[in-house]
Amino acid sequence: MSYQHIKVPSSGEKITVNADFSLNVPDQPIIPFIEGDGTGADITPVMLKVVDAAVEKAYSGKRKIHWMEIYAGEKSTKVYGSDVWLPEETLEAVKDYVVSIKGPLTTPVGGGIRSLNVALRSNWTCMSACVRYATSRVCLHLYVSRKKPIWLFSVRTPKTSMPVSNSKLNRTRPRN
Repeated sequence: MSYQHIKVPSSGEKITVNADFSLNVPDQPIIPFIEGDGTGADITPVMLKVVDAAVEKAYSGKRKIHWMEIYAGEKSTKVYGSDVWLPEETLEAVKDYVVSIKGPLTTPVGGGIRSLNVALRSNWTCMSACVRYATSRVCLHLYVSRKKPIWLFSVRTPKTSMPVSNSKLNRTRPRN
């Protein structure tokens, strides 16, 4: 598929979903990423380097991620126009490439524009979150989809973390 502003890497392959909802991950997957707003410009490039180094070390160069930047938030308003906070082609790329990662996104100020994080979640058919704070807390898994849970990790420093109410989590995850 061709996109208007998204540049697909010349090498690498898409991750696909098998009939049993397991993932078919090639040795050289293409993974879209959204840089994000604010600290995203600082965090995301470092995260990409850390993940690349981890893959290199784990697979001794036999596997490599080909990163593909997709746009949302303030950066998309510079690429697509001042009123385009979440471009359709970004949503298409997320669906086409199955696995993606995003940095922190701003909530646009003004009427008629909702949180970009809420907009992304509503466009993804299944999404669950695993939030592990930079303390010794246990990782909590939220089951939003009963058919196929997906792990999404968000690691933040204790200074900027906001505690999540356990009462909300207990309603959405299976009890032992």
